[in-house]
Amino acid sequence: MGGITSLYTGVSGLRSSQTAINTTSHNLVNVNTEGYVRQQVVFTDTTYKNVSNNGLNAQKVGFGVNLQDIRRIRDILLDKAFRTETGRQSFYEEAFQAVDEIEGILGELDGVSFGTYLNELWESVQEVEKDASSMVARSALVQNAVTFINRANAVYDGLINYQSTLNTEVMNKVNRINEIGDSIDSLNKQIMRIESTGVESANDMRDQRDELLDELSSLIRTEYVEEPTGMVRVRTEGVVFVDITGVNHMGYEMLDTEVGSDYFTPTWPELGGRKVYNLEVEISTAKNNDIGALKGLLLARGNSAANYTDIPNSDDPKYQLKDDNGDFLYNYEEDLDRYRRIIEPSIVKTVMAEFDMLINSIVTQVNNALCPDISATDPDVGLTIGQVLTTADGKTITVTKDTLVLNTHYNENSAGFGTDDDRTQGAELFSRDHTKRYIECTDAAGNTYKVYNTINEFGLESLYTLGNIDINYDVLDNKDLLGLNTRDGAVDQKRASALAIQWDTPCLKLGPDYVSYDDFIEFYSEFTGQIANAGDLYNNMINYQTSLAGGIDDQRTGITGVSSDEELAYLIQYQNAYNAASRYITVIDEMLEHIVTQLG
Repeated sequence: MGGITSLYTGVSGLRSSQTAINTTSHNLVNVNTEGYVRQQVVFTDTTYKNVSNNGLNAQKVGFGVNLQDIRRIRDILLDKAFRTETGRQSFYEEAFQAVDEIEGILGELDGVSFGTYLNELWESVQEVEKDASSMVARSALVQNAVTFINRANAVYDGLINYQSTLNTEVMNKVNRINEIGDSIDSLNKQIMRIESTGVESANDMRDQRDELLDELSSLIRTEYVEEPTGMVRVRTEGVVFVDITGVNHMGYEMLDTEVGSDYFTPTWPELGGRKVYNLEVEISTAKNNDIGALKGLLLARGNSAANYTDIPNSDDPKYQLKDDNGDFLYNYEEDLDRYRRIIEPSIVKTVMAEFDMLINSIVTQVNNALCPDISATDPDVGLTIGQVLTTADGKTITVTKDTLVLNTHYNENSAGFGTDDDRTQGAELFSRDHTKRYIECTDAAGNTYKVYNTINEFGLESLYTLGNIDINYDVLDNKDLLGLNTRDGAVDQKRASALAIQWDTPCLKLGPDYVSYDDFIEFYSEFTGQIANAGDLYNNMINYQTSLAGGIDDQRTGITGVSSDEELAYLIQYQNAYNAASRYITVIDEMLEHIVTQLG
């Protein structure tokens, strides 16, 4: 028995050394393979057999060495930390990319910035103030107004197009997440099948699965646990994503159509269309919810376009308006809460709203300087609430407390006249699409009024908001329509001065949290500064996360990576062990032959 046992001992060493050589060779072949994890053989004694017992000690004989496992060298704590930090890094990378794109749209990085067009319009207003009789100055004002509003609309269109691009990226990210889920599920099944026999470890498949978990964690907040069967159970944003039953695929739906949006919102179809994210809660590192590229994209994009009406201002007179019962018509706190939840978290929506507020204010102030309005119920006008006016086409307009009319002659702030043959009053420089500024009406006594119009030809409310503003083509074709003269044709310096005064008047503040007001130039400077500061903040976060994740990855690589020098040393060691086992078997073989042939 001793001879045969010795022979088996040698064979076990030979077999184990060969497996170790194969494993080491596999490591060397994959030294440059991305995601490959170093494998290591684990040896153990074979089960000892009792051959006798002298009453005190059992006499045992061993059968050599046994290969217990071929294990992958990983640190699950480092894996978890790395995946969390790369997820946070991806979140801020998407936010920074959005800021970078916005600065490009505004031309602040290179090319001609929007501030150039703003300054050119301001300079032309100053020239008109200096010499309102100059047709050159008037023409320059109109032409600069054209380039100004065209560029403003181009910026706004660029922001909307960028939102559409982000929407496509959201869809692509959701599809990629589902693809990763399917791949993990497939690998789970293969790993369980291979390892169920207890003979073989599916290490290469586990490497592939870990690579997928790395990628998934960069896209969405991920939690996972490996079951004893070898299956990995995955949760994303707190919802089971991959388990023994398969994959809970993510979907996307258009859930904001009531605000005119066709943007996609990620959902869980198997949970009744529940949203994957609640984006109306505070996002912060402290809450550990600033993780994942998908969430970064959604926050940057927002759920719809935005305009100046989305920014509440506590000083706005509308918050003092009451209905007939004495209740306030508008609630500032509710509007502020909506701004905090829906507008402020999105860098694109915030920029859209603030930029539109600037353009709306400039357009409104310029138009109001040329076309001053007055309340229809002002004593100088003489109309009363409830009085009915008739339009040229026979329709009626009922006077309310909010009705405005062009101040044609009622006081010293009356509108100027054009130098055209009709001595036109009320020609605005900027107009709304499909919307006349005034509707001519008459009262029962035959008096004529130009009533300010808020409805377009389709019956919808029409605001001076980007996408709905253009140059007044009547003025573009005939500069004589500009109301910068008196009825007798003299220069109306009041109107020219009114244009310039608005530019020096602090009338805008950047948001609800700002106290002081800025003029147009100051506002734009603060506006671009805010964007730049956001970019710096996101960039600093990216640099920090890159350093943190890189340090963790270096530690991971130090454990999982393959060192060719180290593996070559192991290869020599296992080759020597193989040779030793081979020589040992030869000796045992010769010994057995001698016993059988010479002593038998």
